[in-house]
Amino acid sequence: MHRVILYGFQGNARLAKENPPLIAKGHIGLSADNGQTIYGFAPTKPNELSDKEFIFLLKRKRQVFDGQLIDDTKLFHQVAAGKFNKGSRELELYRLKQTVDDTTFAKVLQQIEKRGKGSKYMLPHENISYLPNTYNCATFWGQTGVILPEKSGILRDYIPAMINQGAELAIVPT
Repeated sequence: MHRVILYGFQGNARLAKENPPLIAKGHIGLSADNGQTIYGFAPTKPNELSDKEFIFLLKRKRQVFDGQLIDDTKLFHQVAAGKFNKGSRELELYRLKQTVDDTTFAKVLQQIEKRGKGSKYMLPHENISYLPNTYNCATFWGQTGVILPEKSGILRDYIPAMINQGAELAIVPT
């Protein structure tokens, strides 16, 4: 048996102006090495699109893009350290430990090795179902057998589900 850790925070749109987009929306990642490295699943921006066009197609049109796993350890550590907090607008990073069998752990490691290549990314929407092999950061690890706290990928539901299943506040590793 092995342990993986899901990390997640619900974003705060009021913090969006001077911060990375994930601070406004929230993010989920997974660690297979006890928090040393935390991988998040994200879309790959095509070179021919401007940042503005890319965000529009992703958020407003729910367009599907190639996905990729990124080492988001620094971002998660910054959230845990309170780097993006402003007054009462605080982000809280949660972690949910999970024991997985050898097969699931091998699939997790395989996805990390191939950086999620071959998987597609789409932002979730309550009225739009995911296409096959299409995920967001909160649903990506489900394909490996990791049990997801909540299946829609909508973080306003996902984070409370993590907490209900025993997630604890994460602190910055020392």
